[in-house]
Amino acid sequence: MKRKRVFVITSWLVLSLLYLLPVVDLSGLHLAIIRGDDYPFHFARIFSAIEQLNTTGHIQPIARFGEHDIFYGVNIFYPTLTTVLPIALIAMIFHSIISGVYVYLFLVNLLTFFIAYRCADYISQLCFPKENHRLRKLTPYVFSFFYVFSHYRMICFYQRFDLGEFFVLTMYPLVFAGFYSILKDKGSKKHWLIIGLTLIAYSHLLSLMLVVVVLAGLFLISLIRRNLTINMFKQFLFSAMMTGLLSIGALLPIVYEMLTFPIRSVSVHDLAREASGLGTMLMTSSINYLNYMSIGLILLCSLVVGVYQIIWKKDSVIRHIPLLKQSLVFSLVFMIMLTTLFPWQLLQHTPLSIIQFPFRLMPFLTLFASFLGASLLADYLSQVRGLSVKKMTIGLSVGVVILSTISVNVLMIHRSLDRLMFGKHDVVTTERYQKSVNKDYFPAGLSSDQTKRIRDEIGLINQREVSMPYSFDKGTAVINVTTKEKITSVETPIIGYSGLTVRDETGKKLKSTLSSARTLAVLLSKGRHQLAVSYEPPLAIKYSGIFSILLALCYGFYLVKTRKRDLPCD
Repeated sequence: MKRKRVFVITSWLVLSLLYLLPVVDLSGLHLAIIRGDDYPFHFARIFSAIEQLNTTGHIQPIARFGEHDIFYGVNIFYPTLTTVLPIALIAMIFHSIISGVYVYLFLVNLLTFFIAYRCADYISQLCFPKENHRLRKLTPYVFSFFYVFSHYRMICFYQRFDLGEFFVLTMYPLVFAGFYSILKDKGSKKHWLIIGLTLIAYSHLLSLMLVVVVLAGLFLISLIRRNLTINMFKQFLFSAMMTGLLSIGALLPIVYEMLTFPIRSVSVHDLAREASGLGTMLMTSSINYLNYMSIGLILLCSLVVGVYQIIWKKDSVIRHIPLLKQSLVFSLVFMIMLTTLFPWQLLQHTPLSIIQFPFRLMPFLTLFASFLGASLLADYLSQVRGLSVKKMTIGLSVGVVILSTISVNVLMIHRSLDRLMFGKHDVVTTERYQKSVNKDYFPAGLSSDQTKRIRDEIGLINQREVSMPYSFDKGTAVINVTTKEKITSVETPIIGYSGLTVRDETGKKLKSTLSSARTLAVLLSKGRHQLAVSYEPPLAIKYSGIFSILLALCYGFYLVKTRKRDLPCD
């Protein structure tokens, strides 16, 4: 048993490395990055984080950002804990930003293998018949392969370079296994739900909103079917409250900023227009092409086999295990929601429109369909005599590596091989990086001219436009201003987020107001001035982080103590 475990763990290590191979320049053994759609945004955050760590020793919520070097509050709304911070630290160790990304990718893949296996193993023990031992044994292994090499995970990294969603995908099995434990196992693993949701909160706010909506839907279904007991309700309530308290460090700064300062939300897209035609989805999925509306060949086959077995095969495993039926139904529902068959126009003017694109629902399809496909394949393999876990692992490894490598190479050819990025210089010199300006967290209601002034660092002196480029001294933005009148109104090009303070060259704090463009404005006397703008978190934000850290330590200590207490005595 121990030798099998060592072999499986070794296979996870090898596969986590092989996941990187599609973009290795084998002629020079160089790692490279494809120009995924969001690479300017995420690399700008990583470069900023490295600079902050080198100068101040920590990452600031409002800091230097992007090619235009604007003082920007992106880190308030897009947490750095699970993505940017570890990549920056690894890059500093290896002295290479590309190496930092790939070491991080390797570690996340390894973590995903472990979580996917543990969660699938736990659920298999709960829902599969005890007499079908091989099915319960093989399903977790197959699921871990299917999930780690799932189409959407590859899209998130190679096609989109979306670090937030890529990490969040690691947490989804933990969240849903914890949710399932409350329904079927008296909440013995509810801490999985709490930990998973908390880490999502510190990674990607939009994903947190979506998973909460989906969990709320599953909760309502259970309520309607009268499957909930008072104890289950208490477990869900405790999980929600504990998650909220642990997430305060990430959520309170966002809520505080939005309540005290008018923030522009993310761009809202026409959801119906962004949805894919069913025929297009089936075609791109059948050739395993990496685009936003392709669910991949593995998931497509899983759904086709699942539908076939539920309709025509009376003795199929899917007919006798309720969870597999539910997984098929949920998978089909989410697949329909990705297409124009779903009436997205009815949801266009609801809060759900913030998701921007229907493909953001694909993680849930990936989770349910991967478990369904893994169970169906494991059921088939369990009937093959002489098939060991070792042989199955080797076969699956070869299959997923070949399939994924072909898909990524097709994407690389489509985007042209000469546009790969091998280092920081290749990133910052790209035209798209230089022209990219993220405006999601700019002040709300600005005109195009006002937005342009912020981006180009143009301020106003007595309502006259003046170039005000500012430099950075550690975590402080420094502006040099010369005024020629006794009392002068100076509107800086720095967005006036709550918590920003302005000091003069003597260190004296100046009274600042918000201009019509929601930038910091001050009154100055005649002469030369050096203004220093820095971020001092309000007390509520400062203590929210401290509270979350202390609560996390206490909860972790409680879990360890409880686990030791529950261990069997010799």
